[in-house]
Amino acid sequence: MSKPYDIAVFGASGFTGQLVARYLASKTHDEGFKLVAVGRNREKVQKRLKEVGVTADVLVADSTDEESLRNVLKQVKVVASLVSSLSFTRYLH
Repeated sequence: MSKPYDIAVFGASGFTGQLVARYLASKTHDEGFKLVAVGRNREKVQKRLKEVGVTADVLVADSTDEESLRNVLKQVKVVASLVSSLSFTRYLH
């Protein structure tokens, strides 16, 4: 099954998430991959990305909501998890 995104930055509205999203966004054209940002609040993620000059699609997910996590995982090949909650990792198995 083809997935629309290659890399998801989960926790993109946080400080480290913004830095990682900015770095990856700078590589998308040269490396040929599609980036998506993930967070609990679409507007907050979009605002934080704009602050660091990143334009990317945004998916909404909460690390404590299994259904929202599964929805993200169905759409991406790789997840860079920068959320503060460790509960997300239990859904990667």
